[in-house]
Amino acid sequence: MIDLPWQPTLSAVLNASAATLLVLGYRAVKRGSLATHKKLMISAFACSSIFLTNYLAQRFVHGAFTFQDDSFLRTAYLLLLIPHTLLAMAMVPMILMTFYYAFRGMSVSHKKLARVTLPVWLYVSVTGVILFIWQQVVFPDKMVPMKAKAEAVAPK
Repeated sequence: MIDLPWQPTLSAVLNASAATLLVLGYRAVKRGSLATHKKLMISAFACSSIFLTNYLAQRFVHGAFTFQDDSFLRTAYLLLLIPHTLLAMAMVPMILMTFYYAFRGMSVSHKKLARVTLPVWLYVSVTGVILFIWQQVVFPDKMVPMKAKAEAVAPK
């Protein structure tokens, strides 16, 4: 099996970069600097796109992991992970539509959707970094491959 230990760190760097670019892009549009806003938002989109490619490759190579703990920590982890995952799935079409409206010059539709897309995209990017810290730095010993967990509970 291919081992790519740098992938989680790359994912965190890309998420942190996307979050930073989103905030800077928001500030640029509030200052009226549309050209800077456009460049920053395209850069955030590039970071998120590279993240998604890296994340999917990581899942393909290493599979999914679960947080193995019976305390309140598992509940806290799931309370962070579940909305992160659901919003991550929802944000892809939201981002694509927001960009579509922007590039088609449909500024009213763009602004209306961007008011929802930005906080969702920012939440997913920031919680992605928090989940990296949780999984890779604070509790790496509690992250168990789902395949290993299934084998441990399977009847013999």
